Amino acid sequence: GNYKDVKRAGLMRERSAVDSFRSGVFNVNSWILFAQFACSLGVELTMENGAALYYRRKFGQSLETSAALASLFGATNLVARGMGGGLSDYCNGRMSLRGRLWAQMTCGIVSGCLIVAFGRCDTVGSAVFVMLFFSVTVQMAMGTCFGVVPYVDPPNTGSIAGIVGAGGNAGAMLFSSVFRTRSFDYSFRYMGCFAVGTALL
Repeated sequence: GNYKDVKRAGLMRERSAVDSFRSGVFNVNSWILFAQFACSLGVELTMENGAALYYRRKFGQSLETSAALASLFGATNLVARGMGGGLSDYCNGRMSLRGRLWAQMTCGIVSGCLIVAFGRCDTVGSAVFVMLFFSVTVQMAMGTCFGVVPYVDPPNTGSIAGIVGAGGNAGAMLFSSVFRTRSFDYSFRYMGCFAVGTALL
């Protein structure tokens, strides 16, 4: 029904924005999802910012070719994020909330392993091949992550969604700082291991 009718009947408790935000901040699951979203959206933002440079420096591709190859990463976003949400819904239908958690963990682990593999590729062809699969799994992880968010604390979903969403920007800042100071191989290994670690939380 309408919110005003539900509130009038005493079925919905009024909560201030401050109380809602406090509940979100002090819920440990908010921060677990924050870290996991850092390893999905954060990885995507880092790749979209640096993939062209990677292809140019490691494989000696022209600027135009490097940009074209890097654009393939973002192109998968047209379908992959929705695929993640669909997988989460499917697993929920089979195993309830536990299914959503398994979907989230699986996407995180697979994407982390593929990130490490991508950093170790020694030909352009193998790098593009692995990148496409790792792009799909990373962006599916975004969908599975927000498939879990509404179940953390339903009355405070907005605050929790905001905290989790901020994880993407935090992850991009963290990973970008690593790429600025370390080698590509080390940076991809760090990012991949971090993704696997957070997926196991």
